[in-house]
Amino acid sequence: SGDDDDSGDDDDSGDDDDSGGDDDDDTVETLACDDAALEAALSSLASWPLLSSCSNNFSAATTSNDFRLAANFTGASASPVVGMTWSLSFDGSTLPDQVAGSLEVQTGSNLAVNDCNDALDPFNQPAVTQQWDPIEGTATLSVSQVFTPSWPGGPTPYDGNLALSSVVVELAGSPGVTCDVPDTTWPGLYLGWWPG
Repeated sequence: SGDDDDSGDDDDSGDDDDSGGDDDDDTVETLACDDAALEAALSSLASWPLLSSCSNNFSAATTSNDFRLAANFTGASASPVVGMTWSLSFDGSTLPDQVAGSLEVQTGSNLAVNDCNDALDPFNQPAVTQQWDPIEGTATLSVSQVFTPSWPGGPTPYDGNLALSSVVVELAGSPGVTCDVPDTTWPGLYLGWWPG
């Protein structure tokens, strides 16, 4: 039966499986990006650890806080309902659940220091080196759970999921200098409340 293991030298045919597996599982998506440093940072976007969410705002930044992506759904309803979605469109098309808002990618230092923070430190402010703005794709925020407001008339807190799809950003002031943003979803964001 050890021979069967050798016929598991059909591990060679299993090598065919592996080569097939290599094609399917081990393929690393290469971004189309005109900036090598931004491309390298965005390749791990889903695991950027500095996450902030409040009101209808979200941001993610790298450990060193030198790369940041932020989205704002300013047109989101103050009365969220489970299943409700709000979308931002960046290519000029119109979506049925489209609202006002913005998305930005930045490089620099201390970039997320003021995100969801209303006690600003004048000696510790963001310094933006590059601003990248979206020219294609969509960002969608969907409501997965709604909570009771903390006080009468106060904002309704909710859990939301943010998803980016086919987003391309362009360097501000440099038309045609672009970078693809990997499709990414952040689930379970606590939103709908105001900092402070």
